[in-house]
Amino acid sequence: MQTTSFSETRGSSRSFRPSYDLKRDWMLPASIAALSVAFLVFTVFNNIMPTGDDVELYYQYANRVLGGSLPYRDFNIEYPPFSLIFFILPAIISNSFGAYNPERYILLFQAESFLLAVGTLLLVWQLLRTLYPVARLNWRLAFFTVATILICLYVFRRFDISATFLVTLSFYLFYKQRQPGWGGVVLGLATAAKLFPAILLPIILIYYWRGKRDRDFALRTVVGFGMAMGATVLPFVITGLPGLLAFLKYHGERGVQVESLFASVIWLGSVFGLTNIKSSVDHGSINLASAWGQTLATTATLLTVAGLLAFFAYLWWATRQGGRRLRVDWMLQAGAIAILWFILSNKVLSPQYLVWLLPFVAFWRGPKIWLYFAALSLSFIAFPFMVLGVVAVDWQPMVVILLRNLLLVGLFGLQVWDFVKGTVNFSSNKKFNVIVSNPSP
Repeated sequence: MQTTSFSETRGSSRSFRPSYDLKRDWMLPASIAALSVAFLVFTVFNNIMPTGDDVELYYQYANRVLGGSLPYRDFNIEYPPFSLIFFILPAIISNSFGAYNPERYILLFQAESFLLAVGTLLLVWQLLRTLYPVARLNWRLAFFTVATILICLYVFRRFDISATFLVTLSFYLFYKQRQPGWGGVVLGLATAAKLFPAILLPIILIYYWRGKRDRDFALRTVVGFGMAMGATVLPFVITGLPGLLAFLKYHGERGVQVESLFASVIWLGSVFGLTNIKSSVDHGSINLASAWGQTLATTATLLTVAGLLAFFAYLWWATRQGGRRLRVDWMLQAGAIAILWFILSNKVLSPQYLVWLLPFVAFWRGPKIWLYFAALSLSFIAFPFMVLGVVAVDWQPMVVILLRNLLLVGLFGLQVWDFVKGTVNFSSNKKFNVIVSNPSP
């Protein structure tokens, strides 16, 4: 019997096909049951949230497509092309039962989101069993479940769980199935649905090209990613390029959204009399107007790009020795850092962005989990329950948002610290080693 790190053994993932054991994995059905109860409560009491949502807009998009209109050519849409799939599927089912019915569509959309959340849970369990086969994992599934329930409004009433599911599926294909082509395809589809998964591609390529010296794996990933992006985006480039460019311009013109870290800076500036502020509703969000606004919006874009490039450069440097031992969950931990930076440095920080982090919470330990839980709870308090105060820029909701943003900054700092500290030495921790018999060459 030989002990080796999962990340060092090509094909070793095929040696592990996690089988379900009720005594060992009792948290899996318990988590599914908890998510089911959350879905039923949310569905039965679907008016308990004092806020509108985007689901009716999704239904309008879906009906226009089903009616023969082409997105980006015949009507503008504020989402990437593949997002339409998740809008259209419940619309097809809803319309098969009769005429236009938004209430029925909302129910079906929530059911779709629930199934995607359960699917994400199952994929996380498979990844945990593959990467940490000798560790006790029930509490990690519990963390995922609690986090999902805390942010259930944005799981069931936004489509971000769709991209999150696809991202988790891509990691499953990379780690467990060792299918780089299909993993790249799924990551490309996730990017064509929500854009943010694109920042994970350089991490995956650096890991395999530089860290594992597996250039064939990296190239097949790129090919799969490119094919998916081409198949989903190119048709609309041909049929509706002006509309596609308008979609990009729409997001580029957005101001500093009230829940972003930069909005907290503007609000603090107003508290100390350094600038004046007022709120405005445009581009589908509540924004802060201030003399600082345009400068900080530009700064946010530059910081987002510069920060990601700096992080990728660090990863390239950190994997310079190729065959060195990397922590088994290296791509997941690095991916969490990139997504956290993208969220924090962006001029828009909608609460549903925190859904993107759901798969990663199961791979965190210590205070990071509690910081994430607290951030989710504060997000849920500020919006929707204090939405009128947010519009009025009252101090109470702005303090809640500031505290939430500080918690996310703390989470980011701890994640970076743990990753940098453990990049090389993590695999020496026997608790997270994979035991392989006759590993594949």
